Amino acid sequence: MPSGSPLRSSRSAGLRWLALLLAIAAAALAFAGIRWHGLDVARAASGTRSNTSGVTRIDLTGRVLRPQVERFGINLGNQTFYDSGQMMRNLIFRNPGFEGARYRSIVRCVEVTATTCTASRPDAAWTPGFWTGAHFRTLNGSATGTVAVMQPPSRNNPRRGMVLTFAAPLHAGEYLVLNKAFPGDPTAGWWTQATGGASFAAELHDLAPGSPGRQALRILADGPGQSATVSSYFDSTAGHTFVLLHGAYMLRFRARGLSPHAQLAVSVARGTMPAYLQRNLTLTSQWKSYTLAFSAHEVDITPATAALSFHVAHSNVLLDDVSLEKAGPQAAANPTAFRASVVAALRQLHPGVLRYMATGAELGSTLANLLAPPFARERTGYSAWSLDDPAIPMGLGEFLTLCKTVHADPWITLPSATSDEEGRELIEYLSGPVTSPWGKLRLLVHHAAPWTSAFGRIHLELGNETWNSGFAGESITDPHAYGQRATSLFSALRAAPGFSAGKFDLILGGQADYPARNAQILAAASQFDTFAVAPYLMRSLSDTATPEATYAPLLAQPQAMEQMEQSAAQSREQPDSEVASAARLAAARHAALSVYEVNLHTTEGTASQAVLARFPASAAAGLAVADHLLRMQRDAGVRNALLFSLPQFEYRRNDGKLVPLWGTVVDMGVTNRKRPQFLTTELANLAIGNEPAQETEARMEGGGPMLAIHSANGPVDLAHAQLLDAFAFRSAHHHALVLFNLDLGRAHTIELRGPQAPNAGEPVEISRLAASQPGLTNEQSAMVMIQTTHMVTMSDKVTLPALSMTVIRW
Repeated sequence: MPSGSPLRSSRSAGLRWLALLLAIAAAALAFAGIRWHGLDVARAASGTRSNTSGVTRIDLTGRVLRPQVERFGINLGNQTFYDSGQMMRNLIFRNPGFEGARYRSIVRCVEVTATTCTASRPDAAWTPGFWTGAHFRTLNGSATGTVAVMQPPSRNNPRRGMVLTFAAPLHAGEYLVLNKAFPGDPTAGWWTQATGGASFAAELHDLAPGSPGRQALRILADGPGQSATVSSYFDSTAGHTFVLLHGAYMLRFRARGLSPHAQLAVSVARGTMPAYLQRNLTLTSQWKSYTLAFSAHEVDITPATAALSFHVAHSNVLLDDVSLEKAGPQAAANPTAFRASVVAALRQLHPGVLRYMATGAELGSTLANLLAPPFARERTGYSAWSLDDPAIPMGLGEFLTLCKTVHADPWITLPSATSDEEGRELIEYLSGPVTSPWGKLRLLVHHAAPWTSAFGRIHLELGNETWNSGFAGESITDPHAYGQRATSLFSALRAAPGFSAGKFDLILGGQADYPARNAQILAAASQFDTFAVAPYLMRSLSDTATPEATYAPLLAQPQAMEQMEQSAAQSREQPDSEVASAARLAAARHAALSVYEVNLHTTEGTASQAVLARFPASAAAGLAVADHLLRMQRDAGVRNALLFSLPQFEYRRNDGKLVPLWGTVVDMGVTNRKRPQFLTTELANLAIGNEPAQETEARMEGGGPMLAIHSANGPVDLAHAQLLDAFAFRSAHHHALVLFNLDLGRAHTIELRGPQAPNAGEPVEISRLAASQPGLTNEQSAMVMIQTTHMVTMSDKVTLPALSMTVIRW
């Protein structure tokens, strides 16, 4: 029998028939799904004690567990041109100002001479001379200067990286910040076609009056038979539509003719459908701003790529500062630089915190670039494995305006290369009025009041997973060096004019599954308020023989993490869980613990493509993630916990299989379907509410019904996995209770008791997400939804459907 069963075989002849009957019953249960192939699941003896009457009693004692809890947040994620990441109002946001590029990267000197540094990353893609002429400074030293010569990484010697030569003595182990501008290449982020010898070039001098940028696009096609086209494509994922062109639109740009009667043809179209805009313009010899209005009425269309194109024939033309945006009253009412459907999705989730972290353009940027207007914003990059990034980052001011609009506190992930001076300027920008004297950056941004007055707290994190070599060029893999760098920057932030300890949260990043590294980081750092980790669920999935084998371990994994924590308290021989370990280490340094990312991380294992297509976006995944969020808040005292992320339709694993990670929406603005993780987090935030809330005790007598689960998925090994879970909240004006039934096939009845329980007959609001099958998704149609019933008369008993999350508010 499965582990945890009280049944034992007997040698007594009188019990042999009973044993046979029990074996037959066990076989029947196995056929029905109670014992499954690859998964050992049994009704645990301890689960029957509180459930003999079929009713589980939950005592709402009113005892305060957490005096203040925050609504759960979300990562904003990456802006893209092809999937749910198309978030900006300007549908051609990649490089709308035809600007140049800047790279800012971090490398570590592994060998030094008097004038050279042999840097790490022998597998870097940087070509000969890529960093020649770059300015450098040391992160953990005082040297600065210019790179005189760069030799590329040696592919023949795996221990030898690129060699930088300069006139400054360095020490082995020092980290360098390399910063270099790459002007030109104005068509990066666009697609071009030229015939007959036509060409494109950067115009650095003849710029439109009033343009904030540094360069424009010169199109030379005035020779015989010459023509040139520059296009921006969007919504280009095959078989899917993520942006519907529906309503009024405005195309704006600046242009100038360089040859007599210069012609510019402009079009906006999707696939082979008739163009929505088709205009032939005769340009003047002076710069002029153009505004072209058009309308589209896409509703149920065949997926196809949309494109904005500029075509030039027998002419020379200058072009700059292009935007394609929705017009009309709804657009005018949107104060942000993001599409209205993105704002609506965030308002639906009602996050407590919104995290600004894009792994490409933003992490390679300077503060000045993040504050520059979009038409002046450089394309930026950092990665050791790329030579160019064709996209500009979303701006810091744009992000803060979005946070203010959706009533979420901002979490800003600062590039690891951020200097102390930039840190001081950032604090002055966030806390000072427009007239604050903080140099040239003051001219690039405008806001009426200090950003600190718009938010409860502004979270500032140094780097994104600086321990992760996958982000080479941004990472500081030495934990001591990262801790020292954070101390220097955070000290500069605290000393900056306008800094207030109550308004800023300074965050140090750690690695959830590497406690030893976390201990080293924390030992080397000071001046921080919060330590943050990312404890993901279900990294490996292989046993998918039945739905139960697939989903029961996922639903139990948050409990497995908690049990590990409890076991560690009882026995020093067993390690803490990831969250418990991080919480203990942070508490030892008098710091809070936060979770910067959480979701499923199903990137390993042998599960089939068919299973992976639904597993990470399933109803069971939504329930597991919400239970994980709430357990971390209740049991480990996590202050802020954030989903990862708002957009991203799918992720290609190393084995080539596609999984619906990491995004929590299917799309925004077409079907507006949300994945279950989004919906269950929405329910949790509904329970916590708008006002300052406390978490109070919801004590389940006897632990409720339980199972024993032993699975290689995860892995998860639990002798007594709870099938029910409860979380209670109260504020000045409301009470709320969150109830989970994680049983795959059975409803369970609960009875609420205690001084904080609603009275029988009292009107309550009940919101519920329930699924008839664990693998249901919203990918093709809305199969998993929240149902809300207002003003229900409270009963003394509540039945919780199988696979459900219920929020009761009164």
